[in-house]
Amino acid sequence: MSEIETKQDDKDMAAFEASEKEKWDALNAHMLPQFDGVKMYVEHVIARYRVAYVGNPRSMYVPDPDVGEMKALTGHSLTPENREWWRKHKNKHIKDVDPEYYDLICEQQDGLVAKMRECGIKVIRNEACDYPEAMVNFNAAWNGPKFLSFYAAPYTKILHHIWMQCWDCGPVRPHEFSLRQATASLFEQNPNLIHYQLPYAEPDVNLMGPGLLNHNNACFRLMPNKHILFGVGVSHPDDIPKAYDMLEGPTVTSSGTAYTAKFMMERYLERHGYTYEIAFFDSNLTYHHDCLAMNMKEGYIGLPDDGKWGHWSGIPECLKDWEIVPIPPEEISKYGVANAVAVGDGRVIMDERATGTMENMAKAGLEPIPLPYYAPWDAYGSGMECSDEPLSRWNDGHEPDPALWPDS
Repeated sequence: MSEIETKQDDKDMAAFEASEKEKWDALNAHMLPQFDGVKMYVEHVIARYRVAYVGNPRSMYVPDPDVGEMKALTGHSLTPENREWWRKHKNKHIKDVDPEYYDLICEQQDGLVAKMRECGIKVIRNEACDYPEAMVNFNAAWNGPKFLSFYAAPYTKILHHIWMQCWDCGPVRPHEFSLRQATASLFEQNPNLIHYQLPYAEPDVNLMGPGLLNHNNACFRLMPNKHILFGVGVSHPDDIPKAYDMLEGPTVTSSGTAYTAKFMMERYLERHGYTYEIAFFDSNLTYHHDCLAMNMKEGYIGLPDDGKWGHWSGIPECLKDWEIVPIPPEEISKYGVANAVAVGDGRVIMDERATGTMENMAKAGLEPIPLPYYAPWDAYGSGMECSDEPLSRWNDGHEPDPALWPDS
């Protein structure tokens, strides 16, 4: 390399470093104060919602549908039209593909954020800053997808006093890295918060699923009484035995595996008194359990009215004493209605197109709050609940007492 080329490389590197520093400094300065005073505690997934981390459209790229993990995730749920749209525009920012569509997606997520705040939920969100290039191209080493900041589900998973870091699929996996200063501040503010993380997914572009010892974090929900419900999607009940196999499991499931559910419980959570069950759902309806079973209120759950309640073995054990609110199956598949935001007091923020679900909710004494969210769902096949991650949820009278941790 010539001296001139070396000097040019040095100048390019200096410019890159300066640009990255500017973006990191702005992002940290914007996000860090928003986490001040946050109590990291989730009693269960349908307790009263207090604090949410919500995604944003600053880095909103189109995934490649032909990458192994995306094929596993969307194999039965992505429409042929959406798959072709992804394929045509992969790795492009939606703003560059269709500016009007981008504006509509932004408008609808802003509407969700406004409604959550109106319901008394503190919302933490990046509403001002572009992401450093290191975040946008985090998966470049294995030719994986660019960062998709719109969906926030992989930021973390709080189980009472435990921070359980579960690494979701590639497009959204880098979230926590973009907020590391905030993460550190939360551990400072919550000194008894326990931290666990599952092994990070392998950088293998052909891997079907998010990793052999990994569990996609949308695949389980914390129920009352420290019980965890894992939902594993298979297209046919004959595939259930394979879901327990470390190597074969990811090739037949749309989200997570029974093997990794057992791994998470046996290696991390059973020692803290958690119990669990694994429910196998019909991935022909949708890809994630949080797009199939709709959180509504403690004692009430929405399930697809398809003759088997969306599960190959019927209603999960932990839900058998709950009131089942029927959901028309087409509203699961077409609108993603189950991917809704439960406020925790009987109100549920949900897709306005799902009129059948809203009628059934009203009969059960629940209050649907309809909003337009068709643009994000139609673009990505993920809805409102995937757009946020609960950091604090507890019912009145159950506020966590840090003095009791870690046994509370």
